[in-house]
Amino acid sequence: MFDGGALLATAIAPELRIGQAVRLEETAGWAGSELVPRLNLADDFFATPTRSGGKIYQLHDPSPEGMGHGLYAAIDSEGQMRFAIRALGDRAQLGSGSDMFDSLMYRLRSDNVTVSSIKGEWHIGTESVNAAQYVSGIARGLTPESAALSTWTGRMASRYGYTDVFVPQVKLNVIEPVFSKPVVIP
Repeated sequence: MFDGGALLATAIAPELRIGQAVRLEETAGWAGSELVPRLNLADDFFATPTRSGGKIYQLHDPSPEGMGHGLYAAIDSEGQMRFAIRALGDRAQLGSGSDMFDSLMYRLRSDNVTVSSIKGEWHIGTESVNAAQYVSGIARGLTPESAALSTWTGRMASRYGYTDVFVPQVKLNVIEPVFSKPVVIP
């Protein structure tokens, strides 16, 4: 299968590995601040509108019962995005977690879908990488906000400007941080 996105990214920055993204302004001859995934999967997402005015995007099957590799994202009518992601398959062919997330954000921009915030739902005591990273951060003395930003989702959200985070009290071993862009007052 021909992947123009991977070819483009390789031409821009051949020294990068699969799964890394580059900012176009950091590459010679390119302008803008859009991240380009090394393996662009944006066109592979299935997009479905919801009855409540939101959208669902799915790439492959991230469920443990399925192939265990993919991304499922739901964006509600207010622009809040929730997503589930797993990268247990062949990352060279199916994309890394970063490739899938960057491709989703690229697709959302192409579809003119505005994401106002990113909400996590991390269950302590499960296979959740984010929950383990959050708990580790708290154990190291980080604030809940800093611990949330130090997770994989926190780092991905930060790359797109979602650097403000609100972490409500953990209930029933579930962490539900909300990442948003800072409010700019003119």
